[in-house]
This record gives sequence, structure tokens and C-alpha cells, in this order.
Amino acid sequence: MDPLDFQLTKQYNEEKKKERYSSHNAARRKSRLEAKRQCYSQSITTTQDIAFVNKQHVDSIIDNAYLENHHHEHVNDHDNYFIQFDTNELIEFDEDDDYNIRSVLNYAYDDTDPVEETHSDAEDSVTLDIVPLHNYTITSTYDYCEAFTAIARQANLSRQSTNDFLSLLKSGLPVPNNLPSTEEQLLLLLGVDELFTKRSICLLCFKEFNYMNKICSRGCSTDKKSIGYIYDGNVLLMIQKIMIRLSSVIREYKKKIHNSDHSENINDIPFGTTYQNLLKKNAGHDLISLLLHIDGISITNSTKLKLWLLSGSIIEAPPKLRSCRRNMIVISIWLAYIEPPAHLWLNHCVNNLKRLKEKGIDVLNNNHKLIIFGITGDCPALSLITNFINHNGYFSCWFCFIQGKHVNKKRQYYYESTNLRTPSQYLRFSNEAEITQSNIYGHLGNSIVNDILDVNFPNAIILDYLHVSLLGHGKLIILLIYQQLKPKQRQQLNSEMNNQLFP
Repeated sequence: MDPLDFQLTKQYNEEKKKERYSSHNAARRKSRLEAKRQCYSQSITTTQDIAFVNKQHVDSIIDNAYLENHHHEHVNDHDNYFIQFDTNELIEFDEDDDYNIRSVLNYAYDDTDPVEETHSDAEDSVTLDIVPLHNYTITSTYDYCEAFTAIARQANLSRQSTNDFLSLLKSGLPVPNNLPSTEEQLLLLLGVDELFTKRSICLLCFKEFNYMNKICSRGCSTDKKSIGYIYDGNVLLMIQKIMIRLSSVIREYKKKIHNSDHSENINDIPFGTTYQNLLKKNAGHDLISLLLHIDGISITNSTKLKLWLLSGSIIEAPPKLRSCRRNMIVISIWLAYIEPPAHLWLNHCVNNLKRLKEKGIDVLNNNHKLIIFGITGDCPALSLITNFINHNGYFSCWFCFIQGKHVNKKRQYYYESTNLRTPSQYLRFSNEAEITQSNIYGHLGNSIVNDILDVNFPNAIILDYLHVSLLGHGKLIILLIYQQLKPKQRQQLNSEMNNQLFP
């Protein structure tokens, strides 16, 4: 993704979030306003009476607050729409403070699609809006904490600064009060789960050390740029939350998959031969299939800070909901000044996925078998995770043995009778390259994800036609044709391209 596309995508997401905030919370604001009006209309004049009535009201609510809070933590943890992602916050990333990164990660699931909302159970959850902050106000604890979190997020406050501000505010409020005193209690009240664990890696010795330390325990270097940070996601919890939220939609789409219902004319993955073979192979099991995505981006050119993301999408979800940010499973994130060595970055999350595949995933009293269907991404990202030569190498194709030729300072690939790689050949050459530590027909060794895939390489590699075709040959051919057309013909071509249906 180039910087222009990234900026346009960011701007579009911010506009959509503003629209959702203004539309989704109208009923909630109306109910709050009505509650405040009732409180004011029934208010008592003396301070003693106000304190007495509010005390009785609060005591009666707090008796049941634990049950409401517990329920709220589990079903309403995606309702935190105040927090917004800002690229500048990552550019100004401070290695000593992971509060900003964790906030972005924990609030990554707020991109709700209108179709998804009709199937969400979050609207029926019990909120804590009725619990006042203290006895002398009608402002709810939840609203106050939500507003404070928004301000702390915008100000890029560290965890320690957040705790200090909460302690200061709590000391200035009437006693007793319901304001949390730590950031951990604040996130718990708002129903935000800790979805990620942080690891620190020394980029010189490639050893992991306690992330609370500033430098490597071996004393390799005091330069902060020699430290990489890895955020591993709680994949089990993310999958469970998404499956519960989309249970009815996934159930209906699974019926279409089993019945091979192509009524919507969508050539989707579950209707293909590979997925249908997996269904037959795992007959009797309720499947959850993941398609892995990998991509990397340079945060800024001045510091060369890089962010790499490994995520997954649930194939049994309809395409429109599958690609929503809220429904993407963030498996692991790499944040450092160098590109990640795949085995160093992904060893923990791959082992976690292995355990999930062995035990299965319990959702709504039903155990689901986890299937890792394949992996997709652009060519550089796929080369990284497959441990394969880059796309400008001599044997750069994952699917065939066509050898490139160096002509006019460029690598060119002449089409000829195609000799395809079979799964057995792919595995044999990967093992040979791993043993000899050399390039064997493009193979540089075994892939880190080889043991968790249920589809063998190279069939597990799903090429992104946007990068492979549209941004390569397609773009070049269209530009050459476009330059030779007259203005009227260009308008006609634009019109036909706009009406063209793409996958």
C-alpha cells in the first residue's frame, strides 16, 4: 500500500466512524437526556435530602452492579467508539511506552457494518450508564470514564501518566466515588479486554528479554533502534467474540456452502474445489477456517520504522463481513527498524495456533475444529513468510519452474511450456534448501507456517490479483492504450471500466 492509498484509507475510515457515532448512539443519548430530565424534575431543594436520596439510589444500584458489570465486560466490549487511530501516533512511537500501541490494538474492532449490526447481540447488553460517578452528580461513571479515556488517548498519555491523573481526579471527588484509580481498572470498567501480550527482542543477538527493561540483558547495545517489539494477539478470545457476534450470519452462510448455493453469483473461496475437499475430509466436524494475511508498511521514511501485521479472516463469514476491520483477527504485529525474520517473529503465535488446532475452539457450547486454509498477501510479504526468493529472482514463481532471464538490466520471464510445481516437489526442495542453506529452485528453506496449514504448498498460497495483475501488467497495458486513444474514446473507456465487475 503506497502512502497516498494509506492516507485516503485512513481519511475514509475516520469519516465513516464519525457517521457511525452520530447515527448509532441517537437512542442512547435520548435515553440519557430523558433520565437527566426526570432527575431534575424530581430534585429536592436541600443538600441533605439530595445526599440521602442519592445515597439510597446508589446503594440499591451497586448491589446489582457486579452482575451488570460482568455482563457488560463480555458482550459490550466493542462499544468504545471514542478511540481513533492516528498514523502520527505511530510515527511518534516511544519505545518506553506501549500504552498507545495497546490502545490502538484493543480498539481495532469498532468498524461495524450495517448488515452486521442487525445480527449483533451488543445492542441488548446491560450498560452502566445508571451508576453515578458519586452521590452529588447525575453523570454516570461509564460516561465519565469513556470521556476520560478519549482525552487520554488524544493526549498520548502513558500508562503511568494515566494512573497519576486518575489518582489525582479520584482524590478531588467526594467520598465515596466510583472513579477507577488505575488504567487497568478503567479498561475493565469499559469492558476492554487485554487482547495482546508484548515481547521485546534484541535485534543484534535475536534473544527475547523482559519488555520492562530498556535494553537487552546481555548488554548488546544501548541504542533503542536495536530493539524490536512484538504484540501477540489472543487468537482464541478474538475468534470467540467474532463467532458469537456473527453466529446467525455464519450459520446461514454455512448452509449455502454445504448446499453449494451460488445464487449470489459470487465465486467465493468456500465454493471452490479445495475448500469442498476439506469439508469432505473433515465430515462430522464443525469447521472454523482462517485465511491468513500478511503485509508490511514503513511508518515513516525519516526513522525507517516498520510495522508488519499477520492477521486472519474467517472464511465461513460472508465476504462483505469477512473483510471488515472489526472481524479481522490480529494474530501478531512486528514493530522495529528492520524487516522481521519470520521464525523470530512468528514462533509464538504459530505454536499458539497449533494448540488451538489440537484442542478446537468452544463457541456457544459447540466445539469447532480450526482449519488454516492458506495465506495471501503481496509478493514481498509472501516471500517472507514462505521463505522463498523475492519476486525478481530467477525462480520466483511459487507455482512453476520458469527461470527468469536478465535482459537490459531487468529480470524477464518468457512464457513457455509450463512445468508446474507439485506439493511433493515443493516440500522436497524446501527441505533440501533448509538442510543445505542454499537456493534450490527459489526455495530458501521451510516456511514457519508449513506445519499449521491444512492445505499443502503451493496450493495454500492465494495470490492477490490486485498486486499481481492490476498494479503490474494491467496498469501498464491500460496506460499504453489510454495514451493512444482520443478524448471521446477515453471517456467511453472510463465508463466501461466503471461498470466492470471485479472479484
